[in-house]
Amino acid sequence: MSLTKISNIIKTLHNLSANHASKWISSRAKTTSAPKSSLMEFFDDEKNWGAQEVKSGRSWKIEELRLKSNTDLHQLWYVLLKERNMLLTMEQEAKDRVRLFPSPERLDKVEESMENLESVVRERNKAYHMLETGETGERPGKMETGYFGIRYYYKDV
Repeated sequence: MSLTKISNIIKTLHNLSANHASKWISSRAKTTSAPKSSLMEFFDDEKNWGAQEVKSGRSWKIEELRLKSNTDLHQLWYVLLKERNMLLTMEQEAKDRVRLFPSPERLDKVEESMENLESVVRERNKAYHMLETGETGERPGKMETGYFGIRYYYKDV
């Protein structure tokens, strides 16, 4: 960006009223939720506290996620991560107070959405690496059996 463009932007912002400029700047910022700057971000809405059932939507399907851009997937990942942290906090709070956690299937839906999102990103990474290098780009691994007979997938470092 040239210095003249930067100076024009600064002049324009300076000429605008302070209230109008702050509205313009805040509308340009991308956020995914209402701004909260306290520990209440880790708790559900107060209207859901003590409720027997909390209405929630369904998990994201892989087909829907494939249509999203990488930027949208990145933003959605952090929204889901924040939601999962909030639900885990509320679940622990319910256990501490010896109460039932309302609608525990919400946590399953968020985790399923995160798994679907991760598989879509992995598909895209594989396709990109196949185009660029002719290999999948994933670390090779194999199924192994542990000491107690539990099978797991082991990837070499």
